[in-house]
Amino acid sequence: MIFSACSRIFLALFFIGLLTAWVFSASHLANSPASAFKSPFAVKLDSAIPKLLQPHDVPGLAVGVIERGRISFTRGYGMADQDAKRPMTENTVLNFASISKPVTAWGMMHLVETHKLSLDSPVGLLLHRWALPKSEFDNNGVTIRRLLSHTAGISVPSVPWFPADSAIPTLEQVLSGMAGDKGLVRVEKQPGVVWSYSGGGYAIIQLLIEELTKQTFDEYMRDQVFKPLGMDSTSYVPRVDLAPRTAVLYGEDGRPVPRYRLVGEAAGGLNATVRDFVRFLAAYAAADDQAPGRKIISPASLRLMTSPVAKVELPGVKGAMYGLGHGVHRAATGGFVVYHSGGNPGVRAYFLVSLTQGNGMIVITNSDKGAPVLREVIRLWGEHYKVDLQPIY
Repeated sequence: MIFSACSRIFLALFFIGLLTAWVFSASHLANSPASAFKSPFAVKLDSAIPKLLQPHDVPGLAVGVIERGRISFTRGYGMADQDAKRPMTENTVLNFASISKPVTAWGMMHLVETHKLSLDSPVGLLLHRWALPKSEFDNNGVTIRRLLSHTAGISVPSVPWFPADSAIPTLEQVLSGMAGDKGLVRVEKQPGVVWSYSGGGYAIIQLLIEELTKQTFDEYMRDQVFKPLGMDSTSYVPRVDLAPRTAVLYGEDGRPVPRYRLVGEAAGGLNATVRDFVRFLAAYAAADDQAPGRKIISPASLRLMTSPVAKVELPGVKGAMYGLGHGVHRAATGGFVVYHSGGNPGVRAYFLVSLTQGNGMIVITNSDKGAPVLREVIRLWGEHYKVDLQPIY
């Protein structure tokens, strides 16, 4: 009887141990990259993307997905560095080109809230290091709202870049047209009349943030946006410690693009991993007042940013609208989608978030040839989540 009782106790403890191990294992797997690939959309991408890269001669692609406001999975495909045989991963650092602008917009809106700034006050009244040159138009019509929405009539669609190992000019030199090949940043159209895409306008936002905070733009964004969201591998200025994880970028000829730096980083200088960037996507979608994104901007500011402001004026584009920092698309299937594309030498990128569903994606390639691959991945996303995206890609 004593042996029988001991056996029963042993068996009970054994099965409790098994159950505990199973629970621990399930919990661990649920937070591991491998489990994330059980997402049906991840399965689709695992099948589709390798078949897309080779025919289009695209070395590598990284993708991150949120579902219902939460991070679902992140993944890399192909090569971050072909010569070194270094694979693209979720932790590979890439330049996100003009997708920098929506992130900048969050930083600017945080400053609007904390400094109680008016979105509609003339920006010129707040600037001291540089001033908009005189023009035939009303410079007082250049406001934060119009800079964020590309309706301020500002010149210079894209800010200049410089060889990474060269002397990097100041932001004021670039704005004044003294450095780079993009010319003077000025008011070239009547503010508030028409949508006109301007990296120069976002360079002005960068200067405004630096003037008001007495920090560099990169420092401010790190403290007020990246840290609260847990974006530890993100910066607007290339970081030496992240160089071993940074992707090689490839041009149209398939050769590596020489390293470069943008001045006017707010417009196109963001460097990040997709593992970091999905945290930013989740900040759009998470409705919880305790979510990290609410530490940056209020729900009221987010609603303002994600509301249509102006009609996009681009050849071949019909019906597209822009909010404060990104495109805003009212899908035929219901609800709004915010989105933005990006393209610098050796980079093609795109992000989108369905505000109604809480589903979103960032997809980026390290190649000038990446656009056809992005289009197919975006099409697959819209098809899988049943969101009409035809007008915006």
